[in-house]
Amino acid sequence: MPLELHPMQESDIPAATRINFAAFGPDLMQILYPHGVTAADLDHSIKENTESFHKHKDSTLFTKVIDTSLPNDEFQQIVGTALWRIYEKPRSEEELDAEAKEAMDHEPAPGADTKCMEAFFGSILKARRTHMKGDPFALLNILTTHPDHHRRGIGAMQLKHGLETVDRLGLPAWLEGSPKGAPLYERFGWQGVGWLDFDEQAWGMKKALPHRLMLRPAKATK
Repeated sequence: MPLELHPMQESDIPAATRINFAAFGPDLMQILYPHGVTAADLDHSIKENTESFHKHKDSTLFTKVIDTSLPNDEFQQIVGTALWRIYEKPRSEEELDAEAKEAMDHEPAPGADTKCMEAFFGSILKARRTHMKGDPFALLNILTTHPDHHRRGIGAMQLKHGLETVDRLGLPAWLEGSPKGAPLYERFGWQGVGWLDFDEQAWGMKKALPHRLMLRPAKATK
Protein backbone atom coordinates (compact mmCIF):
# COMPACT_ATOMS: atom_id res chain seq x y z
CA MET A 1 0.00 0.00 0.00
CA PRO A 2 1.56 3.33 -1.06
CA LEU A 3 0.95 5.12 2.27
CA GLU A 4 3.87 6.74 4.07
CA LEU A 5 3.98 8.73 7.33
CA HIS A 6 6.30 11.74 7.56
CA PRO A 7 6.82 14.81 9.75
CA MET A 8 4.87 17.85 8.60
CA GLN A 9 6.95 20.58 6.94
CA GLU A 10 6.13 24.27 6.67
CA SER A 11 5.65 23.85 2.92
CA ASP A 12 2.88 21.33 3.68
CA ILE A 13 0.76 23.77 5.71
CA PRO A 14 -1.41 25.04 2.80
CA ALA A 15 -2.28 21.49 1.72
CA ALA A 16 -2.88 20.37 5.32
CA THR A 17 -5.18 23.34 5.89
CA ARG A 18 -7.22 22.48 2.80
CA ILE A 19 -7.60 18.90 4.04
CA ASN A 20 -8.80 20.14 7.44
CA PHE A 21 -11.51 22.23 5.78
CA ALA A 22 -12.48 19.30 3.53
CA ALA A 23 -12.65 16.90 6.48
CA PHE A 24 -14.82 19.13 8.65
CA GLY A 25 -16.73 20.78 5.81
CA PRO A 26 -19.93 18.69 5.92
CA ASP A 27 -20.38 19.33 9.63
CA LEU A 28 -18.90 22.11 11.77
CA MET A 29 -17.90 24.39 8.91
CA GLN A 30 -21.61 24.89 8.19
CA ILE A 31 -22.00 26.98 11.33
CA LEU A 32 -18.45 28.29 11.80
CA TYR A 33 -18.50 29.64 8.22
CA PRO A 34 -22.23 30.06 7.52
CA HIS A 35 -21.71 31.61 4.07
CA GLY A 36 -19.10 29.09 2.98
CA VAL A 37 -15.32 29.09 3.17
CA THR A 38 -13.82 31.70 0.85
CA ALA A 39 -10.31 32.05 -0.52
CA ALA A 40 -9.75 34.82 2.04
CA ASP A 41 -10.79 32.47 4.87
CA LEU A 42 -8.41 29.80 3.59
CA ASP A 43 -5.51 32.28 3.34
CA HIS A 44 -6.24 33.50 6.87
CA SER A 45 -6.18 29.96 8.25
CA ILE A 46 -2.97 29.08 6.40
CA LYS A 47 -1.29 32.17 7.86
CA GLU A 48 -2.41 31.31 11.41
CA ASN A 49 -1.40 27.65 11.05
CA THR A 50 2.03 28.64 9.77
CA GLU A 51 2.59 30.99 12.70
CA SER A 52 1.49 28.30 15.15
CA PHE A 53 3.74 25.75 13.42
CA HIS A 54 6.79 27.84 14.30
CA LYS A 55 5.67 29.13 17.70
CA HIS A 56 4.84 25.70 19.17
CA LYS A 57 7.31 23.55 17.26
CA ASP A 58 9.11 22.29 20.38
CA SER A 59 5.89 21.01 21.99
CA THR A 60 4.15 19.72 18.86
CA LEU A 61 4.12 16.39 17.05
CA PHE A 62 2.74 17.20 13.60
CA THR A 63 2.60 14.44 10.99
CA LYS A 64 1.19 13.73 7.55
CA VAL A 65 0.35 10.59 5.62
CA ILE A 66 1.02 10.73 1.90
CA ASP A 67 -0.13 8.42 -0.87
CA THR A 68 2.79 8.12 -3.27
CA SER A 69 0.51 6.89 -6.04
CA LEU A 70 -1.34 10.22 -6.23
CA PRO A 71 -0.44 13.20 -8.44
CA ASN A 72 1.34 16.06 -6.70
CA ASP A 73 -1.67 18.42 -6.87
CA GLU A 74 -2.94 21.04 -4.40
CA PHE A 75 -2.89 18.42 -1.63
CA GLN A 76 0.75 17.42 -2.36
CA GLN A 77 -0.18 13.71 -2.04
CA ILE A 78 -1.26 14.30 1.58
CA VAL A 79 -4.30 12.23 2.57
CA GLY A 80 -4.30 12.73 6.35
CA THR A 81 -2.81 14.84 9.14
CA ALA A 82 -2.34 14.59 12.89
CA LEU A 83 -1.30 17.25 15.35
CA TRP A 84 -0.44 16.53 18.98
CA ARG A 85 0.45 19.08 21.64
CA ILE A 86 2.69 17.56 24.31
CA TYR A 87 2.57 19.13 27.78
CA GLU A 88 5.36 17.35 29.65
CA LYS A 89 5.47 19.69 32.66
CA PRO A 90 2.75 21.00 34.99
CA ARG A 91 1.38 24.45 34.14
CA SER A 92 0.27 27.15 36.57
CA GLU A 93 -3.08 28.91 36.52
CA GLU A 94 -1.30 31.94 35.06
CA GLU A 95 0.14 29.82 32.24
CA LEU A 96 -3.27 28.31 31.53
CA ASP A 97 -4.79 31.81 31.43
CA ALA A 98 -2.11 32.93 28.95
CA GLU A 99 -2.71 29.89 26.71
CA ALA A 100 -6.46 30.51 26.72
CA LYS A 101 -5.92 34.17 25.84
CA GLU A 102 -3.64 33.22 22.95
CA ALA A 103 -6.19 30.71 21.65
CA MET A 104 -9.13 33.10 21.78
CA ASP A 105 -7.56 36.54 21.26
CA HIS A 106 -6.81 36.70 17.56
CA GLU A 107 -8.25 38.25 14.42
CA PRO A 108 -11.14 36.12 13.11
CA ALA A 109 -11.32 34.91 9.54
CA PRO A 110 -13.31 37.25 7.26
CA GLY A 111 -16.23 34.85 6.77
CA ALA A 112 -16.31 33.30 10.23
CA ASP A 113 -19.22 33.58 12.64
CA THR A 114 -17.17 35.11 15.45
CA LYS A 115 -19.67 34.41 18.22
CA CYS A 116 -20.07 30.78 17.17
CA MET A 117 -16.29 30.37 17.03
CA GLU A 118 -15.93 31.83 20.52
CA ALA A 119 -18.67 29.57 21.90
CA PHE A 120 -17.27 26.40 20.32
CA PHE A 121 -13.59 26.86 21.07
CA GLY A 122 -14.34 28.43 24.43
CA SER A 123 -16.24 25.29 25.45
CA ILE A 124 -13.28 23.15 24.34
CA LEU A 125 -10.80 25.15 26.42
CA LYS A 126 -13.10 25.01 29.43
CA ALA A 127 -13.46 21.22 29.17
CA ARG A 128 -9.71 20.66 28.88
CA ARG A 129 -9.04 22.87 31.88
CA THR A 130 -11.75 21.25 33.97
CA HIS A 131 -10.59 17.70 33.33
CA MET A 132 -6.83 18.02 32.80
CA LYS A 133 -6.18 21.13 34.89
CA GLY A 134 -2.49 22.02 34.66
CA ASP A 135 -1.29 18.42 34.78
CA PRO A 136 1.04 17.00 32.12
CA PHE A 137 -0.82 15.33 29.23
CA ALA A 138 -0.84 14.84 25.47
CA LEU A 139 -3.55 16.58 23.47
CA LEU A 140 -4.65 15.08 20.17
CA ASN A 141 -5.66 18.41 18.67
CA ILE A 142 -6.22 17.35 15.05
CA LEU A 143 -6.71 14.02 13.33
CA THR A 144 -8.07 14.32 9.82
CA THR A 145 -8.40 12.20 6.72
CA HIS A 146 -9.41 13.61 3.36
CA PRO A 147 -13.00 12.44 2.63
CA ASP A 148 -11.85 10.68 -0.55
CA HIS A 149 -9.55 8.42 1.47
CA HIS A 150 -11.63 7.12 4.34
CA ARG A 151 -11.39 3.47 5.42
CA ARG A 152 -7.77 3.06 4.40
CA GLY A 153 -6.34 2.94 7.93
CA ILE A 154 -4.88 6.45 7.69
CA GLY A 155 -6.22 7.61 11.06
CA ALA A 156 -5.11 4.42 12.80
CA MET A 157 -1.67 4.74 11.23
CA GLN A 158 -1.19 8.18 12.73
CA LEU A 159 -2.63 7.24 16.11
CA LYS A 160 -0.19 4.34 16.45
CA HIS A 161 2.71 6.63 15.63
CA GLY A 162 1.66 9.40 18.02
CA LEU A 163 0.85 7.06 20.88
CA GLU A 164 4.36 5.61 20.74
CA THR A 165 5.61 9.02 21.90
CA VAL A 166 2.77 9.49 24.39
CA ASP A 167 3.37 6.10 26.00
CA ARG A 168 7.12 6.55 26.08
CA LEU A 169 6.57 9.74 28.06
CA GLY A 170 4.01 8.06 30.32
CA LEU A 171 1.35 10.71 29.64
CA PRO A 172 -2.45 10.50 29.57
CA ALA A 173 -4.00 11.59 26.27
CA TRP A 174 -7.00 13.87 25.79
CA LEU A 175 -9.26 14.70 22.84
CA GLU A 176 -12.72 15.88 21.86
CA GLY A 177 -14.13 13.26 19.51
CA SER A 178 -16.83 13.61 16.88
CA PRO A 179 -19.50 10.87 16.62
CA LYS A 180 -17.66 9.48 13.57
CA GLY A 181 -14.27 9.42 15.24
CA ALA A 182 -15.19 8.15 18.71
CA PRO A 183 -15.23 4.41 17.82
CA LEU A 184 -11.68 4.62 16.44
CA TYR A 185 -10.43 6.39 19.56
CA GLU A 186 -12.08 3.80 21.79
CA ARG A 187 -10.15 1.07 19.93
CA PHE A 188 -6.95 2.81 20.96
CA GLY A 189 -7.85 3.08 24.63
CA TRP A 190 -9.68 6.38 25.00
CA GLN A 191 -12.68 6.42 27.32
CA GLY A 192 -15.62 8.82 27.32
CA VAL A 193 -15.66 11.10 30.37
CA GLY A 194 -18.38 13.56 29.36
CA TRP A 195 -19.77 15.67 26.54
CA LEU A 196 -18.71 19.02 25.14
CA ASP A 197 -21.00 21.79 26.38
CA PHE A 198 -21.91 23.12 22.95
CA ASP A 199 -25.27 22.94 21.17
CA GLU A 200 -24.64 22.93 17.42
CA GLN A 201 -28.34 23.11 16.60
CA ALA A 202 -28.68 26.35 18.54
CA TRP A 203 -26.25 27.82 15.99
CA GLY A 204 -28.19 26.57 12.99
CA MET A 205 -26.95 23.04 12.38
CA LYS A 206 -29.79 20.80 11.25
CA LYS A 207 -28.59 17.72 13.12
CA ALA A 208 -27.02 17.22 16.52
CA LEU A 209 -23.27 16.64 16.54
CA PRO A 210 -22.35 15.89 20.16
CA HIS A 211 -18.62 15.81 20.79
CA ARG A 212 -17.39 13.24 23.28
CA LEU A 213 -14.78 14.28 25.83
CA MET A 214 -12.30 11.41 25.87
CA LEU A 215 -9.36 10.48 28.08
CA ARG A 216 -6.81 7.74 27.55
CA PRO A 217 -5.10 6.90 30.87
CA ALA A 218 -1.34 7.02 31.02
CA LYS A 219 0.48 3.76 30.51
CA ALA A 220 3.28 2.94 32.91
CA THR A 221 6.70 3.60 31.44
CA LYS A 222 9.20 0.79 31.34
